[in-house]
Amino acid sequence: MSVSFSGCEQHEHEEVRFFCQDCKLLVCDDCITGPHKSHKFMKLKEFGTKCRNSLLKAITEAEDSKIPHIKESISKASDVQTILNTSVSEQVQIIRTKRQMINDTFDELQNELIENLNSEEKIADNEYKRFIKTQEKRIVDIQTILETCKTKSNDIPDTDIAKYHVTLKKLLEHDPYTDTIPNLQVPVYQFNEEFATKSKLRHIMGYTEAGIYEMLQPIKSQETASVKSEDSEIMAPQNEEFEEKEEEHISYVNAIKWNKEELQLVVSFTSGKDIVWIVPQELELCAWLIARDVNEIDCRGAKITLKTLKNLDQVPITASVNTKNSLVIGFSNKKSLKQLNCSTSAVTRKTSFSLSSSINIGELGLCCICKSATSGDELMICLFDKSAGERGRYVVRRHTSGKSVARELSLYPDKVEITNPVQISENKDGLLCIVCRPEKESWVLVVDKNGNQRFRFPSVSYPSESEDYDIVGAGFLNRSLVTITSRSKREQYLVNIDGQCIQKDTLGNNPICCTVSGQDNVWVGFDGGEIYIFKYTEDHVYSSIEPKTHM
Repeated sequence: MSVSFSGCEQHEHEEVRFFCQDCKLLVCDDCITGPHKSHKFMKLKEFGTKCRNSLLKAITEAEDSKIPHIKESISKASDVQTILNTSVSEQVQIIRTKRQMINDTFDELQNELIENLNSEEKIADNEYKRFIKTQEKRIVDIQTILETCKTKSNDIPDTDIAKYHVTLKKLLEHDPYTDTIPNLQVPVYQFNEEFATKSKLRHIMGYTEAGIYEMLQPIKSQETASVKSEDSEIMAPQNEEFEEKEEEHISYVNAIKWNKEELQLVVSFTSGKDIVWIVPQELELCAWLIARDVNEIDCRGAKITLKTLKNLDQVPITASVNTKNSLVIGFSNKKSLKQLNCSTSAVTRKTSFSLSSSINIGELGLCCICKSATSGDELMICLFDKSAGERGRYVVRRHTSGKSVARELSLYPDKVEITNPVQISENKDGLLCIVCRPEKESWVLVVDKNGNQRFRFPSVSYPSESEDYDIVGAGFLNRSLVTITSRSKREQYLVNIDGQCIQKDTLGNNPICCTVSGQDNVWVGFDGGEIYIFKYTEDHVYSSIEPKTHM
């Protein structure tokens, strides 16, 4: 954009010859007789004489500071542009990688479905073959006796008559097992169209969140004052006809965007069951409820269904889902974890559930378990090794199916404030969220993948607060936030990755457990078997760019 030094802004073919003291603009002859009629004027040459020193000062300032500052801003903008472009390229590659991972998973699920159908077909085929073969043999045996009796007639010895009579009578009798036509149910492929919608698939594929951008930098007061004095010197030449009037100067505040999280209730119900743990399933709004038995709950339909799968004759102390999306339970003083398996009879269509050994944990004491969020490890297990030093150590061990060597992360109490962990989870960045409950106290730790403590909530600044909060559960949300449940305060906290509590919401009852699902649903169990499913929804709030006038 070129700058005109002599042309009038209002009348492009006219040359400026005056300075309008009221409007502080350079004007031409047409302006004097037009929009600026009756204003005070000063000849351009006279005004220039009075502005000479200010112009020289402004030139020096432009060369010494303004132009370098603008160049620096351009350089910074270019650097940020490069970083942004690189980041977008990297994220596009991640999206393609995730899509391939999803494709591979769908291929695996497709193969499983087809294998299940083929298996059902094989079982049914064998049943019908058995029936047909048995009945064909039966016809042959009956016809043989009939033909023999007709051919020999009165020549049949009495002993043979007795044998034929008994055998034929038996062949003509109805045997419920061999003579009943198998009435097997045809296996039916079921597909929930609801989960094929774009909104549901977005939870699988992922989504993009906008960043926070500063639109304008605030002008500092001393800079404003400096500009004001210079402008005054230029615009207000000292003469008795020019009325000195201080100009209004406008600076701008930042355009700020922030996210307010609203804790919305998705579903609430009374299970009528005692609850110690809630383990969300891969299917949204489905979970296992665990105390002295295992119950499965499905909240997807208009009617909530709850059924008991397995009664437990041992004391469970921890539970989680593994990479195969099967329930895994840890029991007190047991050397292996147990996986819940189900089997369905092809003939009776009845399903039975059993617990079988899944992972051998050895001699260390079991604390808690969780599913890995950063790798293909089957499970992450937090153990206590009391033989390691005076205060012992806690070990987070990653187990992978088919591998004998497990990766470990040691957490020593003298470096990390960890005592009696009862719940653990991992986020996509490898951070660990650990709920500690030693006797009367309770707190939440966030530890990085190298075992370094990121923060503790509540902080140790107020030691008595650990007891006051009585934390019963916590977990990561996908937006790098942690949600924490306090029983004594009946509150749900939202904490950022720096350990700052950015929001708290009131709960209506006494919570006893809290778990976050992979779909960011917050499952909270309460006294009396009540269960609430919450969801944090982002409410974007923007402040406008508001001018602030300085007189």
